[in-house]
Amino acid sequence: MKKKFPIALAACLILANGASVALASGGSGDSSTTSTTVPATRGKQNSNATQRSAQKAQNEANATFRQAQIAFRAELKKYIDTKKAIIKAFQVAKVDAMKAFKAALESATTPEARKAAIEARNTAFKTATDTKNAAFKALGAPPKPPTKP
Repeated sequence: MKKKFPIALAACLILANGASVALASGGSGDSSTTSTTVPATRGKQNSNATQRSAQKAQNEANATFRQAQIAFRAELKKYIDTKKAIIKAFQVAKVDAMKAFKAALESATTPEARKAAIEARNTAFKTATDTKNAAFKALGAPPKPPTKP
């Protein structure tokens, strides 16, 4: 019984609204009389056309954003891969410098030879660091993500 009440109420409201519309138009229901009022559907059609064009513009903006996002991801991957390669080259240079230093220390018999090995290691580290910093500077800042429409 409770479920039928809201349905019956809605039906009464719809019928009552229809009756008031019929009375407002003259009550006769005769459609042969001419009316100078603009049908309500024309404004609705213009509104729908505006909404469709706005939706189309939004869809185009979203498609452009998706393309920009794909390009951004590719640029970011390239940036990260280059950065990893720079870091790897720096680590390899450090390891090579340490191997050369250890070999020089094993063969060094005088304090001057030890100092020369230490200087060679420090110079190799400085060169590797300077090369890494120059590569990072040349790489530049990471790419910026596209803004959402």
